[in-house]
Amino acid sequence: MRNDNLDQERGYAYMAVSPNGGGNIYVTGRPCIACAPPQPDPNNRHPVPCEWARAHAWNTVRNWGAGAHVRRIPITELPSELQP
Repeated sequence: MRNDNLDQERGYAYMAVSPNGGGNIYVTGRPCIACAPPQPDPNNRHPVPCEWARAHAWNTVRNWGAGAHVRRIPITELPSELQP
């Protein structure tokens, strides 16, 4: 499924922030297993450029529960190893 808002999300990363501190960063355009098409053998999935960084962050926050939130971060504020 293609993300029709992909152009609006380029240039941003989305961080799922844990209520206990820390978090996970999802970057549009970075290699992503979750965006890879399904394979008969789940161990045979190969990363593709991420198209759903914001959705991945929100799903993580929902799994963590109360107190977690998503923060949108401009790509320019990320370390170079996280930039697409």
